[in-house]
Amino acid sequence: MGDYAYSEVHSFSLVERLAILSLYLILLFVVHVIVSSTWIPSSGIEDLWFVSAVAVLSFDLLSSPFFVKPKDALTSCVATLILLWSLDLSQGYHHAINSFRWVSLAVISVLMVASATAVLLHRRPRYEALARVSYNVATCSGGVAIVFTAPALVSILGFHHRALGNMVLLMSTWISIVWIKPLELLYSSWMCASRVSKAARDSDIGEIVRVDSPNLVRVRLQDDSVWNSKEVYVGCLANKSEVYVIPLFTQIQDERLIGTGLCVEKRVDRTVKPKVPGFVYKGDSTPNREDIIEKMVGKRCSIVGFVVEDSSISHVRFEIVPEAKLVEGSVVFCIHNGSKVFYQVVDAKTSEEVFLQNPHGTQIVTATQLGTIEGDGFTKYPWLPRMNTPVFVTHDYTLELEQELKDGFVLGYIPGTKIPVVADFGNLSEFHTAILGVTGTGKTELAFDIIRMGLREGAKVFCVDFTGDYRTRLADLDPVLLGLDQQATAELAELIDAVETGKYHAEDEKRALKKFVAAIQPGVQQKVTEFLEQEGSAIGIFELDDIANTRATLRATELYLSSIFKWAKDNRKRERILVVLEEAHTVVPEVNLFGWDRNETNAVIGRISQIALQGRKYGVGLLLISQRTALVSKTLLSQCNTVITFSLVDKTSLEYLSSVYSPEHVQVIPNLESLRALAYGKGIRSQRPVIMEIPFNRQKKEASERIGDPVVTYSNKSALFEDRVGWGDDHAVSCTAKAGNVP
Repeated sequence: MGDYAYSEVHSFSLVERLAILSLYLILLFVVHVIVSSTWIPSSGIEDLWFVSAVAVLSFDLLSSPFFVKPKDALTSCVATLILLWSLDLSQGYHHAINSFRWVSLAVISVLMVASATAVLLHRRPRYEALARVSYNVATCSGGVAIVFTAPALVSILGFHHRALGNMVLLMSTWISIVWIKPLELLYSSWMCASRVSKAARDSDIGEIVRVDSPNLVRVRLQDDSVWNSKEVYVGCLANKSEVYVIPLFTQIQDERLIGTGLCVEKRVDRTVKPKVPGFVYKGDSTPNREDIIEKMVGKRCSIVGFVVEDSSISHVRFEIVPEAKLVEGSVVFCIHNGSKVFYQVVDAKTSEEVFLQNPHGTQIVTATQLGTIEGDGFTKYPWLPRMNTPVFVTHDYTLELEQELKDGFVLGYIPGTKIPVVADFGNLSEFHTAILGVTGTGKTELAFDIIRMGLREGAKVFCVDFTGDYRTRLADLDPVLLGLDQQATAELAELIDAVETGKYHAEDEKRALKKFVAAIQPGVQQKVTEFLEQEGSAIGIFELDDIANTRATLRATELYLSSIFKWAKDNRKRERILVVLEEAHTVVPEVNLFGWDRNETNAVIGRISQIALQGRKYGVGLLLISQRTALVSKTLLSQCNTVITFSLVDKTSLEYLSSVYSPEHVQVIPNLESLRALAYGKGIRSQRPVIMEIPFNRQKKEASERIGDPVVTYSNKSALFEDRVGWGDDHAVSCTAKAGNVP
C-alpha cells in the first residue's frame, strides 16, 4: 500500500469505509462471475482468491483502519495458516505452487510467533527489548495485504493459469483493490479538490466533526498552522448560527489534525457574507481574544480549561489546556448566571479520551468550591457550572478584599494570588481554635500572629508553654511569668509521686496532695486575679521548672486554668481571655496513653476539658497547638470549631480530620508545603475550607533560629501589624546576646 493511499484511507469515517467496502464487494462479485460463470463462490482453491480479498478489505477498512495492531496481525496469520494448511495440492498442480505454499507457511508462522510475543510481552519492562522487536515485526510485516497475498497467489497461479485471460484479470483485480485502492484514491482526490475550491471561495480552516454541547467544537484542520491559540475564529454551526471560536489545543486523529475550540458568543455582524454550515473560518474583523474574555468575566483573565463530567456543587473537574500553569492550591473560577464562583485546585490526574479511535491523553484537575466573594470572605454557591463551561485564572484578583477589614485580620493569602484569607479573632477565640501540623511547618509562628492580634483586640492571653519558646519570642510584649515557684513545684511533684508509688489506694498520700493544693490555691488565684485585672501587660506565660510530661504537669495546669475560669465566671465577659496550649498533648493528653491511675488522670483532664467547654460562655477562648491529633484529648479537640491544618502525614490524624474536611481536602494535607495550611471553621471568613499561604518573613525566620540564645531582646514594638501577617517587612527586629552568633 502506497504512502498516499495509506494516509487517505485512514482519514475516512466509518460510514465512508462501509460504503467503499460495499462497492468493492460488488466489484469482486462481478469479477467472480466473469471468471467462473457462477454467482455463488465455492470453497475450493479456485475461489480462494475471493475469500482472501474479502478478508483483506474487511480487516483493512473495518478492523484495522488506522494501524496494524499485534493482535490483528496474529488473527490474520492464524486464519491464513489454516487456509494454506487445508489446501490439497497433491494432484494437478505444479510442484512450484506446493513449494510456494510451504515457504509461505514458514514465513507466516514466523509472523504469528512475533505477533503472539508482542501481545504477551506488552507492558512488561523486563522484556522490553524483545517486545519492541516483536512489535515492529508484527506491525510492519503482519498487515493483511501481505499475509493474505499468499493464499490468493496460490489460487490465481495454481488454478487459473490454464486460462491466461482470467489469470490476468484476477491479478489486476488483486493488485488494484489490495494495493492501489482506486476507490479511496478517487474519493480522496475529489474531497481534496472540493476543499481547495471551497477554501479558495470561503477561506475555511477546517470542518466541524463534533460538537460537545453546549459550547465545545472539534474541528478537522487543513494544517497545523491555522489553529493559533492567540487568534479568534468564526464557526458556522448546523443551524447556520455563527459563533466566535477560541482555540484551546490540537490532537492527532485519523492521520489528521483535530483542533478543540470553545464557542464563546454569537456573531451578529450581518454585513459579512454568510458562511457554509459545518465549517470554521478565519475571522474577518473579529475582536481579539483578550477583549472577548474580558467581556465575559469583567477583567483580563486566561482560560485554563473547561468543565468535564463528574463535577458537583462542592467541586468541579476540568480538563486543563496545555499552556495553563496551575499548581496545588491555585484558584480558578467559572461564570454561572453572572456570578464568579471560585474554586481551589486540590488534585490532578491523567486521563485518556478515546475520540473515535486515537486516544487523547489529558490532565483532569479537581478543584473544590470556595464560593463567591462577598465582603471580605467567601460564601457558598448553591449550584454547579454546566458541562464545558470555561474555567479562568487570574493572578491579581483582589476585588473589594483590599478594603479596610472590620473586626478581622489577614491570616495568609491564597497561593498565587492577592486574595487574603481573613480571620475573625472574636470567633477564633469564642469558638476555640486548633492549629495542627508537624514540626517546621509554621504553626507556632501562626500562633504568635494570633496572640499579637488578640492583644491588639484588647484580649488577655494566657499561654501554657513548656518549650521555653514563648518567653523568648514574645519578650517584646513584656509578658508576666506565671506558675509555681521552684519549691512549690518540687513539693507538688513529690506528693504526686507519692500517690503513684504509695500503698493500695494511697489514701494518706492523696489527702496530703489535696491539702497541699488547697494551701497553694489562694496564691494561684491571687496571681491570676492580678494578671487579669492589672493595666500593664496583657500576656501571661505559664511555665514549670524541671517537670516532665506527668500528672504533675496536668495538675499544675489545671490549677491555673481553674482559677482563670473562676475569675471569668465571677466577672462574666469583663475581659476577653485567650488560653493558648502549646504542645497540647502535654496539657490535655489522650487518657488512653497513660497506664497509671487512669481514674484520677481522667478527672484532671475532665476538669480542664470542662473549662474549655463552658469557658466560651464567660469569654474564655482556647487556642490549641499540637503535632498529632492522636496524642490530644478528643473531648477537647472536638470542641475546636476552627481548625488550621499544616502538613500532617500520620494515618490517625488524617482519619480524624476526615470528619472536619472533605475527602478531597484530606488528601491535600500531606502534600502541603511549609507555610501552607488548610483553614476552615467559624473563625475563618470562608464557608468552605481554603488552602492559604503565609507570606515568608525573614525576620521571623531569624528570630526563630535564635531561640536558645541566653538573651534576646526585640525593639520597635510599634507597627507589629502591617498589611500582611504578623510583622511586616519594614518591622525591624534587633537582637543582642551575651553569647552566640547574633548580628
